[in-house]
Amino acid sequence: MDKEPGYDELLEEITCLNQQLAELAEKNRELIQLSNTDGLTGLYNHRFMMERCEHEFRRAKRYNRGFSCVLLDIDHFKAFNDTHGHQFGDHVLKKLGVLLRENSRSTDTCGRYGGEEFIILIPQPIEEAKEYILRLHGMIAAQEFCHGDIRARITVSIGLADFRGEMQSWHEIIARADQVLYLAKNCGRNMVRTWSGRGNKRAEIVNDHDINNLKKQFADIYQQVKESYVESANALLQAIDAKDHYTLRHSRNVAGYAIRLAEACGMKKQEIEIVKNAALLHDLGKIGIDECLLVKKETLSGCEYEILKRHPLIGVNILKNITLLAREIPLILHHHERFDGRGYPYGLQSHEIPLGAKILAIADAFDAMTTNRAFKAKMSPSAALRVIDSEKGQQFDPRLAEVFCGSMLSLHKDGTSLSPLMISTAERELRSDMRL
Repeated sequence: MDKEPGYDELLEEITCLNQQLAELAEKNRELIQLSNTDGLTGLYNHRFMMERCEHEFRRAKRYNRGFSCVLLDIDHFKAFNDTHGHQFGDHVLKKLGVLLRENSRSTDTCGRYGGEEFIILIPQPIEEAKEYILRLHGMIAAQEFCHGDIRARITVSIGLADFRGEMQSWHEIIARADQVLYLAKNCGRNMVRTWSGRGNKRAEIVNDHDINNLKKQFADIYQQVKESYVESANALLQAIDAKDHYTLRHSRNVAGYAIRLAEACGMKKQEIEIVKNAALLHDLGKIGIDECLLVKKETLSGCEYEILKRHPLIGVNILKNITLLAREIPLILHHHERFDGRGYPYGLQSHEIPLGAKILAIADAFDAMTTNRAFKAKMSPSAALRVIDSEKGQQFDPRLAEVFCGSMLSLHKDGTSLSPLMISTAERELRSDMRL
């Protein structure tokens, strides 16, 4: 059968058109990919992640499936850039993007939320998401970032929230993740916090300070500025003492008792140093409290007591930008938490409270009970120890209370002296009190 005139030309034009359409479709896919991608990190950009979050939220609500949202923020990134340069900062953002992408599951979606913040959407319930995020937190802490001659590590704060049936909008899950991320950063950084569903007055700490992660960094910095730090600490203590003459002596006493308890617990030298520093500054926030309340002889009213309870938060707010004190800040913030969860400012309990903060709580209480104040007479050391023993499992960590009481009771047996920081008469009185 003869071909009609122009058939070959028409076939060639159709073939060429199909190739052009395929190329155009590929270019469109590339443009869509570019429009959805963050130019620096290679992860999905903010716009795409918000669209994806809305999609996952609707699917979770329709099928009652688990859905979790993670916000991750690099700690002290501005200072990091100032120290190492913005070029190295960009390198860290790129490598962190690679780390997130390579360690996420196929069902997860990772993106850059903005600046030094990243977002991960996980179509799983919060318990499964929590296990993955804790592993990821550890990976980031262990990662060394290298570029040219510069080597550095970073820490990150993470907020985790999940879909709840009462939610009406996908914006709520991001808002909750953002709120607990703020709490993680405000409580000392380098930790993971999850939305608790209890009005968020007490977000669950799922990973407290990673001591090993900061050990080398803190040691290097501390050796360089130790002398100036001690001078600054003394100046701060003297400023508070001008309002309440009890504070300077009390802070030094608490440091001495805390050191003794930390040593009895077998803590390492560097960790004991952190406890001591936190003890010296634990009442720094009182500088923001009216001195009339600090020295008031009468019982404080409920409103006055609520004002006084703000001093840990005030102290942390004063110190939060001092990177040297990054590991002391959580101890200062939580030294009035109780083992049974009835303390302040966040009502943490048991393992949620940093170990150093639980040590400070015992040392602080013991010195407060054995020191004369305008509004109360002091107890004997033996009576104070009986109070601490009776509060095991309630106000105080049971194990730490037992160690502290045992350590103090041994004073009159072995003649061990307390830290030179101590200026109270507790040791002498304990040695002469045979009722112990």
